[in-house]
Amino acid sequence: MYTTPFLAAIALTNIYSTSASCLHNTNLHPRAVEEDGKSVKVPNFGYQGNVGPTNWQAIDAENAQCAAGLNQSPIDIKVAETAKTKPGDVRMDIPAGQTLTFENLGTNVEVLVEGTTTLGEKKFKLKQFHYHTPSEHKIDGEYFPVEVHMVHEAEDNPNEIAVVGMLFQLTSEPTTTNTSSNSSSSSSTSASTIFSTVLSSISSIPDPGNTTSLPPLDFSALTSTMATTSFFSYTGSLTTPPCSEGVNFLVATEPLGMAVDTFNAMKKVVKFNSRFAQNALGEPNLLQVSRLGLERVEAQRWTVRQGVDVVPMPPPPAVEGEEAGRETVLLVVHSKREFRA
Repeated sequence: MYTTPFLAAIALTNIYSTSASCLHNTNLHPRAVEEDGKSVKVPNFGYQGNVGPTNWQAIDAENAQCAAGLNQSPIDIKVAETAKTKPGDVRMDIPAGQTLTFENLGTNVEVLVEGTTTLGEKKFKLKQFHYHTPSEHKIDGEYFPVEVHMVHEAEDNPNEIAVVGMLFQLTSEPTTTNTSSNSSSSSSTSASTIFSTVLSSISSIPDPGNTTSLPPLDFSALTSTMATTSFFSYTGSLTTPPCSEGVNFLVATEPLGMAVDTFNAMKKVVKFNSRFAQNALGEPNLLQVSRLGLERVEAQRWTVRQGVDVVPMPPPPAVEGEEAGRETVLLVVHSKREFRA
């Protein structure tokens, strides 16, 4: 029976946000359109400047976990330390014949699709998949040009989120787009090609809010590959605001391929859209570590300006939350007065 940490899921609650494109089209973040009835609403965060990952917590109070959470995603997956599924543990079924919606959310491009993924005896509903470039996860420090996230919610609890991550390497082979459900050769189509076929229509959605329909596609090659693939498994967080934790990740141990021409066409529209790798699970949030480091530097500068000596104090007892990891420094002033910074 499948017993990796994936099934020890934590339901996400109260995390609806205008930010959460990772959750888009799920029960926790239903798809919404603009008043014109055509354009899809786009999130209020980004990947550059003041709306980028280092400042997501300042965009909305709901995003506090982005700067304080201790189990954030993505991570640098350590092969020797991370749990893995066995081939056959992850079984996916995506019915052919669906008319698919392909849309540009500004922060990524995604496909709305229906399917079912089974892990052991537990079933999850596939709601959408979207593209990140470069990859958000690393494998023993190695990043990949592209990562696709296939977002699911549990059939018995729609607040329980699972994400299947597929990594991609670039290939010199030209893009093939013959994956229609009516194609006699679809059974021999590689799992990689289905994602490239979708991207062949990316020129139809060049701007945030754009949507288009895709013809029915045959996902059988992908689902067959899933059945023979093992996945790294861990419990982390959304990789977009509000960065809520309790998200179950399955990241494929082997990458798929994507042609260079397809990749170049994608990144012209998608741009850079990856959150930086987070600290090891359970370790202090990197933004908190950075803030505390800056505070210490400022305290040291103050001592130089005031002509005082710095005497490190023993570390305080371990605490959780906002004050976790804070270092106390005793400043001894020449006049014998004492200050804390």
